Amino acid sequence: MTHATDQARDRLASSFGYQEVRPEDKSKLVGDVFARVARRYDLMNDLMSLGVHRLWKDALVDWLRPQPGLRLLDVAGGTGDIAFRVYDRLRRQRLRHGGPPPWITKFGTTRQSGWPS
Repeated sequence: MTHATDQARDRLASSFGYQEVRPEDKSKLVGDVFARVARRYDLMNDLMSLGVHRLWKDALVDWLRPQPGLRLLDVAGGTGDIAFRVYDRLRRQRLRHGGPPPWITKFGTTRQSGWPS
């Protein structure tokens, strides 16, 4: 790598908002910010996108066309909106067609207590 690339990488690793932090502290700081805003995450998205983000998520689930047996890994899913939409769609299918719900794996933070086991 070039010297300029190394410098840019080091700046990104140590920049947190408008302050410089030790690179080894940055991950915890980012996690702390997410923990503080997680409960208001959907509201913030509604305000920033004027609610369009919900249409995008519904369109994504339509495009995925989830079928029974689907395995879904929701990576960096924030509040799990996509995974929950897929689960709800599959649950409705199960109610119409019978059979067990699929196992869906979700890594996330704020809504896990409502996730089926």
